[in-house]
Amino acid sequence: MTRRAFDMPPDDIESLESYGWEWETLHVNGQMILLIHNYPIPEGYSPRLTNTALVIPPMYPSNQIDMAHFYPHLSIDAINRPLSATERVTPSFTIDGCQYQQWSRHRNGSWRGGIDGIDNHLAYVNWFLKRELQKHNIS
Repeated sequence: MTRRAFDMPPDDIESLESYGWEWETLHVNGQMILLIHNYPIPEGYSPRLTNTALVIPPMYPSNQIDMAHFYPHLSIDAINRPLSATERVTPSFTIDGCQYQQWSRHRNGSWRGGIDGIDNHLAYVNWFLKRELQKHNIS
């Protein structure tokens, strides 16, 4: 059963449904979470599909979405060490008994309040995942 603990803006709902993903909105530890099931991850990572959680801030879409959280945890196939800024400095969260891996990648002012939304943030997530591969000379 799909959970809808809060409403997303209509444009975001349209975007999410256009991709055909199963998604839910949840309250976890006082935070609003958008959970996307079987989100595709770029080649070079394991696993290739994850549940991806985004913390939806109060006053969204005026306030930016920041970072992304993955379960199962992501690793780069070609390296055998932890990825920078993925180990939890502060506790992430658990959803349905699964501990999510926080990727601490920040937008640093690139959010256009009231204009940007889920599509823009997911493009940012894909960009930072691909950028991490490039840092390890994997393309």
